[in-house]
Amino acid sequence: MKSSIIRGTFILTVAGLISRLIGFYYRIFLSNAIGSEGMGLYQLVLPIVGLSFAICVGGIETAISKYVATSRNSSLTLISGIILSCSLSIFMTFIIYINADYIATNIFLNSSCSYLIRIIAFAVPFICIENCINGYYYGLKKAAVPALSQLIEQTLRVGIVYFIIAYFISIHRPITAIVATYGLVAGEMASCIFVSITLIFRKNFNFVFNGIFMEIKKIITMALPLSANRILLTLLQGGEAILIPAQLIVYGLNTSEALSVYGVLTGMAFPLILFPSTITNSVSVFLLPTVSKAQADNNAKKISYTISNSLKYSLIMGFFFTALFIVYGGRIGALLFHNQSVGYFVTVLAWLCPFLYIATTLGSILNGLGKTTITCIQNTIGILIRIVFLIIFVPHYGIVGYMWGLLLSQVYVCSAHIIYIIRNYKISFNPFHSIIIPVLCVILSIGISLIVYFPLRESQISSEMIRLLIGAAVTTLLYCGFYYFNSPLMKKAKK
Repeated sequence: MKSSIIRGTFILTVAGLISRLIGFYYRIFLSNAIGSEGMGLYQLVLPIVGLSFAICVGGIETAISKYVATSRNSSLTLISGIILSCSLSIFMTFIIYINADYIATNIFLNSSCSYLIRIIAFAVPFICIENCINGYYYGLKKAAVPALSQLIEQTLRVGIVYFIIAYFISIHRPITAIVATYGLVAGEMASCIFVSITLIFRKNFNFVFNGIFMEIKKIITMALPLSANRILLTLLQGGEAILIPAQLIVYGLNTSEALSVYGVLTGMAFPLILFPSTITNSVSVFLLPTVSKAQADNNAKKISYTISNSLKYSLIMGFFFTALFIVYGGRIGALLFHNQSVGYFVTVLAWLCPFLYIATTLGSILNGLGKTTITCIQNTIGILIRIVFLIIFVPHYGIVGYMWGLLLSQVYVCSAHIIYIIRNYKISFNPFHSIIIPVLCVILSIGISLIVYFPLRESQISSEMIRLLIGAAVTTLLYCGFYYFNSPLMKKAKK
């Protein structure tokens, strides 16, 4: 069991890191092509995808993953989930397409994004089928197919957008955010086709329909509260996305400037901050079915062990990446995107890292234990905190007021998860190993790396980017080395 989690997490993490690297190149290329305003417009319509996911497949994917992990009739579970999800997705696509003008004008308050909404609507069925099949593989703890689908989706998306932009340039057509939506649909379509082909040729998979209505009913029973939770959260997040540029206009920016700031924050700074979360996201995917099975087996020791280690390693990662982003990440981001605002945003948002990683892993564990209502309530309060800051502080302090809300909301969600778990589950936590040692290691690592970095500024290395990357690499190697030789495992090994 433990080895399957580690192996699956490793595969997903490697694929995720490669996918994120491709994504970084894509975002840099895209931001240079369509500008920060175009990025803002594209980011503005993405909540449509999030809401469609929540309604059509979010809860269904989780139900498939959980039932496949604990049931022998996994083929019937997947087929039932796909039929249910596809039915919802076709209806959703139709609704979005015919109401695109209304959504753009009255909800997003920007009529120019109506065509983007129509294009994005066609991605919904592909997203649903792909995620149902991925949920099936996650339940089996088979990570290779979902991992490859990530890479295929990202690679084809970048390739399609590159050729579209090259074509637009050749015919002297303006390059707008529409190219990004074409890439999104193409990537989702390719990923869906790939996972479907793997399923068809899978030996242990059978196209069975006997008892399908009972299976659909079982999936609905579990998926309905999950979907309701996700729909609520997605609606609030969509409202948050709409409010950011709207409140920036109240602050004094014009529409173009507000979209530009929004595009820089959500399309450039956030992806950089979220890059390391590939690891925690990969772990979380496998934590849910793992703790579900442990709960079904009444294995309290396994649950306690999983929670304790998730908390410990989230803190170890969080302290490291906070320091790395503050010292090196901001300047690397500014150079990558040719925008100084990115550097400032990354430096401020770096403080999110420990809280973000803990909330991600513990939230997945709570969902796996059936505490979806608890996580929904806590996440909802977190979003409401951000919305309050948007309404009250952004008109007076600009985007800085929103970032204050981001930090406070993430601290709340993280703390709420921890408090609930401590009250209801037995966990083992050593502050010395999980907090003091990582903090000391990161201070030493950063200090030594700066001793290496500053002389490089006077050396023959003319590129500031290379100097910063060397400094970041030295920090990473030192931190891993320091923590490894100070870990409890090493102390036991020495004895």
